[in-house]
Amino acid sequence: MRSTTIFIPLLLSNSLTACTDEPEPQPEPVTIAIAADKAPALVAFRDGLDGDWQTATMKTPTSFEAVVHGPYVISVACENLTTGEFTTRQVARTPEDEHDVKLECEPAAPSTHAITGHMMQAGRVQLGGASKTSQTADWDFALDVPSGTYDLMASTADRIALRRAIAITGDLEITAPIDLAQEGKDLAAAAFTVTNAAANETLSAAVSLGKAGQKLAFDVYQGPIATAKIAPDSALVESDLQRAAVTATAGNERRTLSRSFRVGGTTAYTLPAPLTGMKWEQANGNLAVSWGAITEPASFTVDVSGASADGSKHQRHHLEISSRFAAETKITRATVDTSIAGYKPEWKIDLAREYTRTLTVERASNNELATNAVSEIANKQ
Repeated sequence: MRSTTIFIPLLLSNSLTACTDEPEPQPEPVTIAIAADKAPALVAFRDGLDGDWQTATMKTPTSFEAVVHGPYVISVACENLTTGEFTTRQVARTPEDEHDVKLECEPAAPSTHAITGHMMQAGRVQLGGASKTSQTADWDFALDVPSGTYDLMASTADRIALRRAIAITGDLEITAPIDLAQEGKDLAAAAFTVTNAAANETLSAAVSLGKAGQKLAFDVYQGPIATAKIAPDSALVESDLQRAAVTATAGNERRTLSRSFRVGGTTAYTLPAPLTGMKWEQANGNLAVSWGAITEPASFTVDVSGASADGSKHQRHHLEISSRFAAETKITRATVDTSIAGYKPEWKIDLAREYTRTLTVERASNNELATNAVSEIANKQ
């Protein structure tokens, strides 16, 4: 792990000081490349936990650079004057994290193609992130799907069928009807249990099916933990990644454990402990959140959103803190800092009005992902 002497003064004994005249080595500079999908209104960075905000160097209207020497924070503000949407995205990392920061100002909806077909049973069909459901049998479906190669999934309450590697380059009619009685496989039962559920928590399970390294996933099951269904091995190939997540919800807090899962896997789940010492507060016009001790390496995400009184302006703030940044700086408090030169008042969320705020904590270990999320509406009317 890199030295953190830029934050914590090094305390040397008198004898050690006397033994050397060598200056303390300085961290090597690291260049961070920042890219946005559209030209942002402001790009700034902070070199060090308490460093001053600096303007990033523009390379092109959508690409910038920042030279840092240790843990750093990137802040990108985007505005859409037509829609009144103002988004601030902040990323806190260390030089040991990847050096490319890619942020979206206005994610453009991809162009899509019309995919049509017919399904014999009542159920659900999904392709490339688009899905349709019917409560009646013998039905036609129409999906809007971007270009690419995808697996098609069709499912009922007890069967699943997968058609592999369908290339989408234009509008496409799937001529062979989907018939789960012929091409489907029976879903397998998986009765999940939770070892540390509280009496006031509601438990639920979600099973998804995707590919390693891909965000796109099929929804295989959502519902009670005792009656969960999973795709059987006979329906899967080696590259398929099936995950089963169990969530406990109580009020505005959710505790989730997700793991890779196949038939015969461990169905007993131990959820992450509830967050302790969590507190929202305001300081110098900025919103901050603090938390109690977390012993495992964890990443943090803070999401805040609000709107103007007349509804014409919507502000969103998103802060991501990498596990390396949290471990190296030992922070127990995160601030959505908008005290940046050039940051416009209309980009800020009015903390005196109703707004939503969420803290998410994630810890990854082997094939498991433990998540705590606390979400609430402040100043609720």
